[in-house]
Amino acid sequence: MWVKARDLDFAVTFHGGLGNMATGSFTSVSNYSFNHVGSFAQRMHTLVKSLFMGGVTRRFPDMGFAVLECGVGSFAHLSQRPHRPLGEASPRGPRTARPGRHRLGRAGGADAPPRPRAARRRDDVRAGLATIPGIGVPPAERDEWRHVGASSPDELIDRFAPSFYFGCEADDRTVAYAFSPANSRGFGLKPLFSSDIGHWDAGDVAGVVAEAYELVEHQILTEAQFSQFVYENPARLFLDQNPDFFARTAVAAHLPAPADA
Repeated sequence: MWVKARDLDFAVTFHGGLGNMATGSFTSVSNYSFNHVGSFAQRMHTLVKSLFMGGVTRRFPDMGFAVLECGVGSFAHLSQRPHRPLGEASPRGPRTARPGRHRLGRAGGADAPPRPRAARRRDDVRAGLATIPGIGVPPAERDEWRHVGASSPDELIDRFAPSFYFGCEADDRTVAYAFSPANSRGFGLKPLFSSDIGHWDAGDVAGVVAEAYELVEHQILTEAQFSQFVYENPARLFLDQNPDFFARTAVAAHLPAPADA
C-alpha cells in the first residue's frame, strides 16, 4: 500500500486512526464531550506507534504521514520515550514480566464445579491476558524494536520526527511542544494547521486564521514557527511526494525551499 501511494505521488493522511470508536474512546452513553475529548489523539497514538514500531518509517524514509485532529502534545511525549529502552532493544530483548508473577489462571482444578457464565467470561479474559507480552508470557521475538532498525537514540528519533505531521486546531497552544527545548537531543516535530473551519464547533469561520495567529501575539510561537505550522509544513507534506503538486496554482511562486536545500 505504501509503495502504491509513493508511486502515485500521494501524500498519506489519516483521519480516524486505529481503534474501535464505540468501545475505545467513546465509552459514555450520556456525555458527548466525554467521548469527544481526546478521542482522535487516542486513536492516532495507536496508529503512529504502529507505523513507527512496524518499521514503515524506516522502509519509506522519504514519505510523510499526516495524522489529523489529534494535536502534537501527546506525540512530543511519545517521541521522548523511544530512546529510553534502547539498551533493551538489542538482541538481548526488552525487559518482560515473568509469567510466574501474575496469577491469571482459572481458580480450582480439573474437578472444580461448573462456574457461572460471568465467572467463565472472567476466566477467558484472564487467560487472554496471560498471553500478552509484558503481562503474561515473554514475547516470541525478544527484540521488539527490530523493525525500527535503529542502533542509537539519534537513529530512533530520525525514524520518528521527520516522518509525521500532526494536525492541530487553530487555538491549540500545545503546538509549541513541537518546538520545545525540552525535546531531547534537539529534535522538532511537524505541526500541521488543519483546523475544522467548516465544523459547527469552529464558531466564526472568518476568525479561525486570526485565532491561530494569536499564538504569535501571545508569544507562544515565533513568527518563523507559525510559518512552519500554517504554511511550510502543509506545503512540504505534498511537495515531498509530488514536486509539481502546486504547479499552475496561485501559490506556485511562493512555495518553501526544498527540504534538502
